[in-house]
Amino acid sequence: CSESLRKVQHMNQGSPYGVREQTIHTICSPKPAASTAEMVRFEGFRLSGAAQDQIYEVCYCDGGNCFEPKNWMKLRGSIALDASAFKWVVSPSHSTDTAAILRKFEPESSITLTVRRPSFTTYSDPADWQAKVVRHYFGCSVDQDDAKITPAGRQDMAPDAVQWTLDLSLEHGVDETDVGLYVVCFREGAAEEWMEIPSGNSQGTYPESKYLEVLRIPQDRVTPRGIFFNQRFSALAGSSTPIQIKGSRLLCPSDSR
Repeated sequence: CSESLRKVQHMNQGSPYGVREQTIHTICSPKPAASTAEMVRFEGFRLSGAAQDQIYEVCYCDGGNCFEPKNWMKLRGSIALDASAFKWVVSPSHSTDTAAILRKFEPESSITLTVRRPSFTTYSDPADWQAKVVRHYFGCSVDQDDAKITPAGRQDMAPDAVQWTLDLSLEHGVDETDVGLYVVCFREGAAEEWMEIPSGNSQGTYPESKYLEVLRIPQDRVTPRGIFFNQRFSALAGSSTPIQIKGSRLLCPSDSR
């Protein structure tokens, strides 16, 4: 759910006399997979495991002005999701507020990522476990960028933990940056599906989190996020012309309009 500002031009006898601003909420969700006069079915939702048990409520909008929160109604029942059996810990951690590492640090930009499970929760062989770290907006459907996050070692800590060593080559520039949020994806074997797993810090140096955050270093220059103003475009009437708008640190993928 993303929050944005809607501007409505008021007219009086064909002449504008004011603008009404309204905060709206845009919901990005799958369209109905099937429907009848008495039923509608949605597909494509996927809940990632959290560090603690979660209860989710289901809300529904019938398609009329769904940007208005008041047009959503909570349905009866709820979805209970058990806590993830697998959790990760990263070392070193450069924040006490969240699971976070600096983009670059001395003596070498290398981290250890340890995935653990409580005894007897599953019975897979840790030798088959696989993990990868990817940007959070891509999710587990993409491969890890080994040029930036390079596997440098693995240690099986049988029977319920595996530790990976990862070398970092992360950059930060005006047009592209590797700073931001990442997710840890995990599967118990090559034939299994990838799934996002949360952090689980038993030593209490940072709270449990869904994301691994990569932080800027003091030397990184930061420019304001957004499009560049005063850009001019031209197009032939009646034609289809692509327009490229330039900016700095624009979100990718973007839902801009």
